[in-house]
Amino acid sequence: MIYTEKTSRWPKVPVWMLGVFLAWGGMVLGVWIANQHLRNPIVLCPMRLFTGHPCPTCGATRLVVCLCDGDIAGAIWFNPFLFAVMVFAGVILAIRLVFGRQVKVRWTSTRRILAWCLLGAGMLGSWTYQWLVVG
Repeated sequence: MIYTEKTSRWPKVPVWMLGVFLAWGGMVLGVWIANQHLRNPIVLCPMRLFTGHPCPTCGATRLVVCLCDGDIAGAIWFNPFLFAVMVFAGVILAIRLVFGRQVKVRWTSTRRILAWCLLGAGMLGSWTYQWLVVG
């Protein structure tokens, strides 16, 4: 069952999480600036660098770079699953910031298992998409 409850508008964010987000954001900004001037885009994925094959989250940095350029279609093309996750998370955050309500889910054990299976299927589908389409 999905419901909302009143809460503070600003979520409490651990300092370490803010640091990770700022470091990743700085890296994305650096890649975006560098890719404006280079012919071959920079690859940051360790799995792709070592094996030559993409990981399930490959394209996340390029997705954000496309969003910085205003290219929503390009962002969706690089990783549609992560784009959908980002939109979902953005809606949840917007509900909290605008209305001061936190979205909660009351899970039964069966629904929790189903949710994990769906998330796993989404990641597997994303990885398959990365291998077959994005390369």
